[in-house]
Amino acid sequence: MLILGLLAVAGAARAQFNYVVNNGTVTITGYTGKGGAVVIPSAINKIRVTTIGPWAFYLNSTIIDIYIGTNITLIGGSAFENCSRLKSINVFSGNRAYTSVDGVLFNRSRTELLQYPNGKKDKFYIMPIGVMSIGYFAFSRNESLIHVAISGSVTNIKAYAFSGDTSLTNINFPNQISSIEDNAFSGCTSLSRVKLPSSLKNLGGAAFAYCTALTHVNIPGGVRKIGYGVFDYCFSLTSVSTTNGIPAIGDSMFSRCYALTNIFLPDSVTSIGEVAFSECYSLTDLHLPKKLATVGFGAFGGCFSETDLRVPDSVTSIGPEAFIGCVNLTNISLPNKITTINYNTFTDCRSLKNIIIPENINFIDSQAFSSCFNLASIVIPDSVTNIGQSAFSECFALTNITLPHFIGSIQSGTFFGCTNLTSIRIPTSVTNIDDTAFMYCSSLTGIDIPNGLTHLGDFVFGYCGSLASITIPDGITSIGKYLLYKCSSLTNIVIPNNVASINEGAFWLCTSLTNATIPNSVTNIAFNAFSECTNLQSIWFMGNAPVTDPSAFVDCPATAYYLAGTTGWEPTLAGIPTMLWPPPVPAVAMIPAIHAVKQNAQVFTIPWSGSPTAVVEACTNLFNADWQPVRTNTVTGDTVSFSDPQSGSFPSRFYRVRSP
Repeated sequence: MLILGLLAVAGAARAQFNYVVNNGTVTITGYTGKGGAVVIPSAINKIRVTTIGPWAFYLNSTIIDIYIGTNITLIGGSAFENCSRLKSINVFSGNRAYTSVDGVLFNRSRTELLQYPNGKKDKFYIMPIGVMSIGYFAFSRNESLIHVAISGSVTNIKAYAFSGDTSLTNINFPNQISSIEDNAFSGCTSLSRVKLPSSLKNLGGAAFAYCTALTHVNIPGGVRKIGYGVFDYCFSLTSVSTTNGIPAIGDSMFSRCYALTNIFLPDSVTSIGEVAFSECYSLTDLHLPKKLATVGFGAFGGCFSETDLRVPDSVTSIGPEAFIGCVNLTNISLPNKITTINYNTFTDCRSLKNIIIPENINFIDSQAFSSCFNLASIVIPDSVTNIGQSAFSECFALTNITLPHFIGSIQSGTFFGCTNLTSIRIPTSVTNIDDTAFMYCSSLTGIDIPNGLTHLGDFVFGYCGSLASITIPDGITSIGKYLLYKCSSLTNIVIPNNVASINEGAFWLCTSLTNATIPNSVTNIAFNAFSECTNLQSIWFMGNAPVTDPSAFVDCPATAYYLAGTTGWEPTLAGIPTMLWPPPVPAVAMIPAIHAVKQNAQVFTIPWSGSPTAVVEACTNLFNADWQPVRTNTVTGDTVSFSDPQSGSFPSRFYRVRSP
């Protein structure tokens, strides 16, 4: 049966205790008395007190001395932790579980130091001979100790043993210590130098984290287990000595060591963990070990001062963001064994000028080289079959790039903001170009798009102000939103015959566009599709009047020309005048070269409502036309049919019909 109670106990301070009764004995769980000298009673309500529970006196600021009788057999973890005024813990002789020496709590055999009173004002402490272990939180948050002489018999320092000891400047580590556990010295902000013993095997997570005055540390070669963030935020640390035998640099081991300038990594190191050297702003002249196999996520992110780095050929994996923000890195050599350049690996490496991508790479992940402002050219080997989103976005200096022959798509934002890219050849394997792929490529003058392309996303060429011409392949069925938005140098556009819709803003602010041809497949023209095309004079419609948003031609001076026999036409179309298309108006058809080669003798049909005899003429440039006759036809209906055996010899071929 569990009984909760609160009882005034006669004693040095007439203390009051919270407690529970279980299995016929009392466990003290808290204290609410006035402090001063406190005696743990032998019994409460005639029930024997045997246990002081975990955190029973935690954070108490009134107790000065505490006395423990012979009846106590168990003291829970952190029972006296952070008692800021506690000067002594005194155990009566005869207690079979615990003892005290000079007010410091030990187990009975004195092999483990359990609690050094937080309010004890001594500046120096010499640990008794025979102590083998320093307990959890044993010296934690002591603000007086400057130096602790650890007994030569100690083999283990438990978690948080000295954490937050802000006055501790010096501590010796005897050569018997094999384990320093998690956070053992974290937050010791006055500790300046540490010499770890050669006997050390385990270095726990954050063991010296936030030791902001620490300037030098050694790591012995016998260490086999290294925890997370061992020296994290030791921002005064300038040098680290290591010894061959260390198997790895742990996750976040030296992250935010802003002053660290150099570290020797022995050849025994095969792994560098996640964010191991992240934000080591001063780190220079880093030589990676010969047997290194893996470099973890963000391992060197933000290492501002590193300029030249060779990654050894033994490396098989480089994690995402491994070199993100290395703004002064100008050159790096990559090993041949890696197969992936992970996401953000070189993002914001603003000084990177050259990189050779190994032949075994098959995947360049998202933003891998994003914001590499000085990367001028790059050759991607044919082994690469996939390039992720924004992989080369904002590479401002990039003027040319060779794409591999087997990629299937160019993903969103791949070359977004590459303002000096002048031209690019898209491999014939590409069937898909996603949203914003070339947006803000303001120097792009031309682009060779393969005829097998079936999808062009939104804003693909938005703000490409130098793009003068583009051929949209026959496989495209929809012109994406803002596809050529603000392409102010674009002078003409022919939309392929399979397109059904021209989406919003597709040609908005194409201020140099003078002519456009709309095939009979188009049934819908959306919001602002040709708005503010201030030089657009003629739009040639090959079919019936499409459903057109009222804003499609805002501030556009064009006339819409339509063919005889087509339907749905009114005097105006979305605010621009319409006019029947009489002969000899040009721009009837355009045949891409690849199409013409496959069907060299294909018959073309053009609507005709003129004289019984019609002359078919051809030219290769609709806007500086040099019309040459192809043949003369006798017309028996309302169309002219003809073939052009030479059509396959030209990149583009335009035809018109006129009366003799």
